[in-house]
Amino acid sequence: MWNSVKFILLLALIIITIVTIDRKIENFPGWKKWFAAAGIVLALFLTTLVNGPPSVDNRLFFQQPSSDKAAGRPAAVKPDNSNFSAEENVPEQAVSQENNSQENNPQEDIIREILFTPVDEADGNPDFKAFRDRLLVAVREKDLEFLKKHVDQNIHYSFGESGGINGFLKYWNLNSNPEKSGFWSELEEVLKLGGTFDDKEKSSFTAPYVFSRFPGSYDAFEYAAVINKNVSIHAEPRSDSKIVGGLSYTVVKLEKDPVSTTSETTNGENFRWFTIRTLTGTEGYIYGKYLRSPLDYRTRFIKKDGVWKMTFFVAGD
Repeated sequence: MWNSVKFILLLALIIITIVTIDRKIENFPGWKKWFAAAGIVLALFLTTLVNGPPSVDNRLFFQQPSSDKAAGRPAAVKPDNSNFSAEENVPEQAVSQENNSQENNPQEDIIREILFTPVDEADGNPDFKAFRDRLLVAVREKDLEFLKKHVDQNIHYSFGESGGINGFLKYWNLNSNPEKSGFWSELEEVLKLGGTFDDKEKSSFTAPYVFSRFPGSYDAFEYAAVINKNVSIHAEPRSDSKIVGGLSYTVVKLEKDPVSTTSETTNGENFRWFTIRTLTGTEGYIYGKYLRSPLDYRTRFIKKDGVWKMTFFVAGD
C-alpha cells in the first residue's frame, strides 16, 4: 500500500517537473520531446530506486504439481451409478482400501488404460424401469409365477436346445425345484449390472452393460471387464498375497492358465481367481467377483402387446 502511495506522489512530481520545464523552453520546441523522454527514463529509474527491481515468483516454474491433472495424468473418474437400482458391490479382501498414503497404499498407481464405466439407461423409459424394479423383487423372492408372465414363449436359453418356455423352465430346474435353482442369482447379477436400450423407441433393453457396450476392438473370448473400482491385482491367487497393482472399471486380457480354476471362499461367497494381464503389461491375479466376461449370462427384454418379455437368457457363444 505504502509503495503505491509513493509511486503516485513520485509520478505527480515528475509531471509537474515536465510541465514546468516545458513552459520555460517553449521557444525551443525541438527540445520538448527530449525532455519528455528524459522524464520517462527518470520516472522508471526513480521507481526502481524506491520499490526495488521487480521480483519473479520461482514457484511458478519449480513448484511440484499438486494434482493428477497438473502432472499430466488422467483424473480419477467416478462412474455414474445413480441409475442403478441395486447397491454396488463393496470390495473386501480382494479390493484395496482407498488411502492417500504411499506407505500404506500399494496401489498408488491405479491403472486406467480404458475407462469402461457402468452404463444403465433404464431411467430413459419409466415403464421399463418400473418393470425391472418389480422383477428384481420377484427374483429375490423367487416368485416363479411373476417370472413366467414375463418369459417369452420362444425364449432362447442355450445355443443347442430350443424348447421354448417349457424347455427353459426344465433347463433351470424351475418347475421341479425352483427354490434351489441357480437361475435367480444369475439373473439378479445381470440386472444389477445395468444395460442399454437397443432402439430409439426404447422398447428393447439388453443387459448387462458388459455385454451390450463391450469395446468391439477386444476379442470377447480373450478379454474381460473389471466391474468395480480399486480392484487389487495379486501376485498369487490368494487374497492375502502381495498386491502388485490395481484397476478401476477397465478391460484386461485373460491368460489361459490352469490357475484360473483356483477358487477361494470369502464371507460365504466362492469365486475363482483369474490370471490376467493389463494392457500395459502388468500380470497377476484378480478375484472373480470383480471380473466379468462379455460372454457371461446376458438377457434381453422386449415389450410385446404391452408386456415386457425376456426373449433370451444365455451364456457363451
